[in-house]
Amino acid sequence: MTGVMFACLFAAKAVAQDRALIISIDSYADSKLGGLPSGLAKNNSAAIKKLLTEKLGYKPEHIKILQNKQATRSAILSEITSWLGPETKESVIPAQLKGLDESGALKKKSKGKKKRVKKRRKKRLKSYRSYLYFAGFGFLRSDRGMDGLDQTLVPYDATLRAADGQEKFSGVVSGDDLAGAIAKFVRRRTTLVFDARNLSNAANGQTHETPAAAQPALRPLTGAAGSFEKASAPVQKGAVSMSNPKPIWKRVTLWSAASPGQRALVAGSEEKPVGLFTSVYVRAIAEAEADANANNIISNAEVLHFVSDVSAAYCRAYKERCAAGMKPLLRPARAYGRSAWVNRSKVSRRKERSLTLTRLADFLGVPEKSGVSIRQDPPSPLKVGAGNIRYEVLSASAGRLILLNLTDRGELFQLYPNQYAGQDDNGFAGKLEANTPLRVPEDSYGVSFSATVPAKGHIIAVLAREPVRFDASVNARTISSVSPREAIGVYLAELAAALSHSTRLDSLPATSWPARWSVVTLPYEILP
Repeated sequence: MTGVMFACLFAAKAVAQDRALIISIDSYADSKLGGLPSGLAKNNSAAIKKLLTEKLGYKPEHIKILQNKQATRSAILSEITSWLGPETKESVIPAQLKGLDESGALKKKSKGKKKRVKKRRKKRLKSYRSYLYFAGFGFLRSDRGMDGLDQTLVPYDATLRAADGQEKFSGVVSGDDLAGAIAKFVRRRTTLVFDARNLSNAANGQTHETPAAAQPALRPLTGAAGSFEKASAPVQKGAVSMSNPKPIWKRVTLWSAASPGQRALVAGSEEKPVGLFTSVYVRAIAEAEADANANNIISNAEVLHFVSDVSAAYCRAYKERCAAGMKPLLRPARAYGRSAWVNRSKVSRRKERSLTLTRLADFLGVPEKSGVSIRQDPPSPLKVGAGNIRYEVLSASAGRLILLNLTDRGELFQLYPNQYAGQDDNGFAGKLEANTPLRVPEDSYGVSFSATVPAKGHIIAVLAREPVRFDASVNARTISSVSPREAIGVYLAELAAALSHSTRLDSLPATSWPARWSVVTLPYEILP
């Protein structure tokens, strides 16, 4: 009996681990799916595996690789469910074994008066990480939902055939397929990274090149990205979708190398090609190049900023190789508030959750010199009891302004836009005219700021020069404290997501992005 009990316990530990699945496809069963640079997916996968083991703490035995012929549709979905998302129960001791002591003998029920047992606080269940990486063919298609996108992966055994005057896929792994499998995960924080060669560009007959030499072009696939057949059963009513804001998104971070209409670019040499997104993404984390504020925390927002900057520089240098540009995507908005890597030898979980000026830079970027200025009237330092405090923001260029107050105690306030000014029915909040001072509070507010307790902090002005649509967490907020729990996980994450997605980017030249905004700070102090 004792041996049975310990075997069960051992089995529980075997499945409750961080897991990674790497899918690498350089060649396909269907000869019509050709043109990938030789070894591209294999090289990408090797870089990701090294990142997982040497930086992110995954054990080699907990990483599984599906390569070429192994990466069929059924194998991919099966491994996502069984390998990435195994059932993790805190106790797997069968009911008939309950009541056993350490020797395996049944415990006898005590007779007499029962002792009063003090209720203990319920132990928080541990969660584990799941990491899925895909390198091969794929595409983003429009879909109604949270972000209007659906990532589709092309497995090894997918086929392309002519039907109704156009070519159609069958046997793909759709976004709904992925979401259906991931929805079964229990207490798992999931990261999906797709460096998929976007087949929508193949339909336009576009070719791709590396810095070293031109690679073979994909064969024209008319309408390939917008027309395919699902091998799975139709999605039932109420089913989870990758673009549907269901609870699945609370623990999922989705990276895509390129936006719809773009193709993931190839860098490296002709002998050793590597995906531009994958190579820069790995550098951002493995070499900590994305940690611009050097606080040993690399947020997803910092990774996106770094990858976008390098991709934009690449496109400016090789304009002929990326006519459509390459704008990486990060979804959902709350993923911006998550950490891609934390140096646990220097940063505790408590410190990671604390809001400081340095931590704020993980989402909004490092403060920089720009044409934006903040002035406090009367100037700091002030004494408790001082009243009629105002802040004035002046910018040489027009934009959308978010004005924040961050105290040294970690309290965060949004000063503008507010319930009195700056809100917009369409989400384009925080309007600031060029060379026109904006004062907070204005006389029209009917309220004033006063110094009530000794404190230190910073006034922070964030100015986006491109049109930005904010959600209700910013656009409809009143002048009040943002709760610590909401500040990092929701408010700053969604603010960073909005700033990164200017509504005018789609109409700009490919090399005009990434979106740009300025961050300026003004320290203040209130004396006793």
